[in-house]
Amino acid sequence: MLYSYIYHHPKVLAAEGLLVRLLRLSVEAWHKTGQSDDEIMRRFLTMTDTALDTSDFTDMSYSFLAEYRYRVQNRLLPRVIFSIGGTLSHAEGDLVRAYLTSLQDKQRRPYLIAAFETSIGEELLKIDSDLASTPQAALYKTGTWVDAPKTPEIEDAEAIIGKAPATVSINRVFPIGHWTEAYKAHRYYVRIFAFSEYADKVERAARSAIESVIGIKSNDFFESARKMRIVSPAIKS
Repeated sequence: MLYSYIYHHPKVLAAEGLLVRLLRLSVEAWHKTGQSDDEIMRRFLTMTDTALDTSDFTDMSYSFLAEYRYRVQNRLLPRVIFSIGGTLSHAEGDLVRAYLTSLQDKQRRPYLIAAFETSIGEELLKIDSDLASTPQAALYKTGTWVDAPKTPEIEDAEAIIGKAPATVSINRVFPIGHWTEAYKAHRYYVRIFAFSEYADKVERAARSAIESVIGIKSNDFFESARKMRIVSPAIKS
């Protein structure tokens, strides 16, 4: 249940993804100053939550680093543009399931996600060539990434259960294998995140990328996958 309500909650994934990208940008900046991986590791090992306000992140000249630090400090999380998964029609469901299944291959997974994100970045540059000079820079500028969280590991759960003495097997009370398969089929989502101010452009770019990568072109699918945001009249005015 923790996967449904905490680990894979969109707000949690948005916060984690934003922090991960801040750290990646920081590592790139430190590498450009000549610091080795060992030196960077030592910096990380001494950091605390207050590191964002210290000399560890004072070099704000590196592209996008200041923006990401500001967003993390002020909890300005990106929003969900599309959620891909859940219960779908037969044709669309087959395409989505095939793609989600391919993401479970640990060796292929990083390359599939990178290709998906690159496709979105390329589409963003077609929509607005002034955003950045490369697809990767366009992704950083708009705060866009494809989030495909790891699915629950049956092996870990079975190992824990196997150590617990019980008159009745926990597997009989709570069939973990069946639950995991049901979770993958109905509760697992691949989400596309982006900063709110670029939501419209990213939505258009992501739609084109989904059509190209997954093969879905149905308007009904995109309407159901789109994360609707209700804006109050006061905000509109």
